[in-house]
Amino acid sequence: MADTYFDYTLSKCRRQGISNVCEKFSTCNELIDIANSEYIRCKNITADWRLYEALEKCFNNPEIINPQLLGKDALIIYRRCSDSIFSENRLNYDRLFDALVEVNWLLASIYNSENIKLSHVVLLSNPAIINKALKGYLHNVFKDSIQYSLECEYIKEAKQAKKKILTGLYPFQYEESKYYVYNNFTMEELDQIWGHSKMDSLKKRSLYLGLTATAALADNIQKGWC
Repeated sequence: MADTYFDYTLSKCRRQGISNVCEKFSTCNELIDIANSEYIRCKNITADWRLYEALEKCFNNPEIINPQLLGKDALIIYRRCSDSIFSENRLNYDRLFDALVEVNWLLASIYNSENIKLSHVVLLSNPAIINKALKGYLHNVFKDSIQYSLECEYIKEAKQAKKKILTGLYPFQYEESKYYVYNNFTMEELDQIWGHSKMDSLKKRSLYLGLTATAALADNIQKGWC
């Protein structure tokens, strides 16, 4: 039995190529390697919990998905995905996959609508355009996860610098770390910010990997490989 939704989904894919849906990696094995090193250190419940938490943040953040900007068909998909994913009974992996295929469709349509300045979100119908838009959206998710990881490094360096008496002589590696040193953040505040940034990074990475694995399997099914 697969340890996580990510394991379960990619185990069904052909290993040679996922470049059609993934900008950062060209093979399933590359995606699995990054997951093993940065995502699935905590197996089973924790890894899937992060994915659900990241999805919940997407659906509850109007800057990501704003129901008021969704066209009629997009709103139907939004409500169906929300009701399905966040029901009291957690979905099995097959049903979660079906729901996340529609989430990918919705997010790709939102990304495309923002890029071409539409007043409301129209669901895309061309598979090639969907894949292109989804790659763009997932690329931004990946960049966000990296930015949160960097934030953790800035705070880590700021804490080291604050322990020195002459911080002006501290050999800063990151210019951004100085903000936390010279704006009188306490050590307790820095610990809290670090914790939030670390969790946000993990959730963003979970979202990226979960949605990318979903897109990879959907592409494999479309090509008749599964």
